[in-house]
Amino acid sequence: MKLTRLLTLSTAVLALLVCGMLGHIAHDAWRRYDATSTGLQALRLTQAAMVAAEKLSFERGPVNAMLGDATPADPARRQRLQRGRAATDLALMQLERELRADYGASMPPLAL
Repeated sequence: MKLTRLLTLSTAVLALLVCGMLGHIAHDAWRRYDATSTGLQALRLTQAAMVAAEKLSFERGPVNAMLGDATPADPARRQRLQRGRAATDLALMQLERELRADYGASMPPLAL
């Protein structure tokens, strides 16, 4: 075998091995990137759920105050309850929007 043919063959084998290693590195980087973006979406959904739970919990204060109140509810307490309910409804709608964006049409309708 001639020296030029041997050098060409060894260079081709070496280039093939380097390309294989680069492909493996790129594939591993893509898997990590995909896992990171999935985790980020889960974190966004968790944050939206926590905000909705916080608003629901905050709404309990005015509700409990009105339950123990006299029959005609105090207008200030009623207004506070309405503000709390509006904030809760907004947080639940944002959570539903995030869920629908993530799961699409496969998600069943939510009863809010």
